[in-house]
Amino acid sequence: MKNSISLLIGHVSNYIVPFSLLFLLSRDLNEQSFSFFMYSQVVLVWSGMFIEYGFTLRAIRYLKKDNINVKELYNIVQTTKIVLSIIAFFISYTILRISNMSDDINYILICLIFIAFGMRANWYFIAKENSSLMTKIDVIASILLVILLYILKVTNVTYVLILLLIYRTIPTIIHFYIITELNSFKLVSISEVYKELKTGLPLFIHIFSVSFYSTFNSLYLGLIFPSAIIINYINAEKLNNIAIGLFYPIVNSVIPRVMEGNQKAKNIGILVIISYSLLCIFGVYLLGDWIITLIFSDKYINSVHYLKVLCFAIPLVGVNYIIGQLILIPMGLEKLIAKTTVIAGIINVILLLYITNYLKDISYIPYLVIFIEGLIMFMLTFSFLKIKRVRND
Repeated sequence: MKNSISLLIGHVSNYIVPFSLLFLLSRDLNEQSFSFFMYSQVVLVWSGMFIEYGFTLRAIRYLKKDNINVKELYNIVQTTKIVLSIIAFFISYTILRISNMSDDINYILICLIFIAFGMRANWYFIAKENSSLMTKIDVIASILLVILLYILKVTNVTYVLILLLIYRTIPTIIHFYIITELNSFKLVSISEVYKELKTGLPLFIHIFSVSFYSTFNSLYLGLIFPSAIIINYINAEKLNNIAIGLFYPIVNSVIPRVMEGNQKAKNIGILVIISYSLLCIFGVYLLGDWIITLIFSDKYINSVHYLKVLCFAIPLVGVNYIIGQLILIPMGLEKLIAKTTVIAGIINVILLLYITNYLKDISYIPYLVIFIEGLIMFMLTFSFLKIKRVRND
């Protein structure tokens, strides 16, 4: 329970800065500058997932082994993340350049921010079920940044991004000195990196593709539609993804014990996910207008229409977390999940291209998100029941 609360507090603390920024920037920036900032958050989410590469779940397996050398494991994980960071940098920079929403210095800062964030070693603290220390680091860094933003009254996007880069870099440096020493860190060989990438590919495809279509949708919309058209949808998607993001600490708080076969931990995780999902829907319909006005100001009140549709994807995502990460992954079925989510991702891209190029109306996008989540839930459930029946026979 203590580990679960620490993870939840740590995850919520990571939203102190984004919410503070949204509150300030939505009121102080013009629509074009604010649209770029929101679009950059989509890029940050995608790139962060790419660099993370599913290490949190895999590290739990590694650290459960006897005689594991933590410093050597850290070297392997971080070297692999450096390689992934280089790839993600060039892809994300290209996307930002095509969007043409800002200038080069801001594009580079965005790329450096997600690299700093991705290089954190949260996997170590989660696997060790010692999230309290990680939480303290995140909370202190968040509070300091928020205080700086309010004191300095920074409203220039470039200066905001510089502060965000410092904010994301500090925990990464602290994690480094907690886990290893400067003279112990060594880059591993390319062959070891390749082996790690190959081993983790099925799990990475699952984790990445689960969120691919939502991030891809916004990435693609930003490339073909003016910012004035997409800003309300991106605002709503941001809040919806924040709500979905809370599944992350819920799952991570129980997954070490689920991996050990603890049924009680699995049941608690399922109960919390379902209860939280239903609360999100009630919250949006009761307080949606107030939430949008509070965070974004009434300039972006139309975001609430998208949010009231998107929120129905939350319980579907929750069920997919339950089936995928609490049931199938502990059974060693990452490849099955990866295939399922890849198929759903391909269908999403096809439908997205049809909606944007033929219907030319982004109001269909929230329904697309719900459809894809429902499709994944159906395929995962069917696969699980089929496997269960075969094993029982």
